[in-house]
Amino acid sequence: MYRYSNTSIILKVSIAVLFIIGMVLECSCERSEEPKKAGTGYITYTLHWDSVIPGFSAPEKLRYCIYPSEGGPMIQTDGDANGITLFLPPDKYNVLIFNYDAKNIDFRNMSKFEEAEAYTLQTKATGTGSQGITPLYGLVIDTLEVLPNVENSAILVPTPLVRHISFKVQIDKPEEIQACQGSLSGVLTSLNLSKRKVTTQATTSVKFNMETSEIGMGGDLIILGSPHPTENEQHPVTHQVTMDFTLSDGSTVSSTVDLGNKLNEIDSPHINVSMNATVEKSPNFSIRLQNWEVGPGEETTIE
Repeated sequence: MYRYSNTSIILKVSIAVLFIIGMVLECSCERSEEPKKAGTGYITYTLHWDSVIPGFSAPEKLRYCIYPSEGGPMIQTDGDANGITLFLPPDKYNVLIFNYDAKNIDFRNMSKFEEAEAYTLQTKATGTGSQGITPLYGLVIDTLEVLPNVENSAILVPTPLVRHISFKVQIDKPEEIQACQGSLSGVLTSLNLSKRKVTTQATTSVKFNMETSEIGMGGDLIILGSPHPTENEQHPVTHQVTMDFTLSDGSTVSSTVDLGNKLNEIDSPHINVSMNATVEKSPNFSIRLQNWEVGPGEETTIE
């Protein structure tokens, strides 16, 4: 009888094992050549509120509107005032960031980056003081490139998209004044968020309340507008401020000052408007506003 030798058995087993290993290696090489699916990228934004208008509440609710470069639908998400981490498909984006808890402000045309607007809601006269009022802040990222599995991080500082105007009236006979309400004409009602500029299609008059102060009367007003004057404007917006005084005898007297284009010339989010009022009782009560000044902040005035 023919018998297998130990050597031939070992040789055959070795050949079989090598064959199996070769098949496994071949299969694994074929699988490694398959393309991997592109992963999402992500952005991490940390917000610093270094440009908050002094005396006013800082925002608490932020909105991110993210626009794909290929014209796909806008991606919207909300976050708090500290920052946010977002996962996005690889692409190039335009981004609008703003707080949506600003007083008397709403938004429209948000589906398109170039047309997105903030606009003023029609309300009654605003109160004086800044307690509980949150102004509008925002920023624009014109190009955000998101790459697969790559973090895009940045520290962002939103800046004011409104202007705070303080009105102060020094009255020579304050005892003759019971109350006062002001109004400012020529106020623009909408602001393009991507350009950070007010649009000149419509203006309105906005009322604001005045309260007694040490010098007479004082009040304030927040209007839309970035503190960067528009150059070469074909139709510059002008403003008039009107004060409606209620006198000690119950009658009312109005007086108006034409501020011209002075408010637009101030490169600051905070503007002071100061004026003197002279009360005349004879033959009839009248009040004249005079010697008015417009200037940025609390330090400088411009005639």
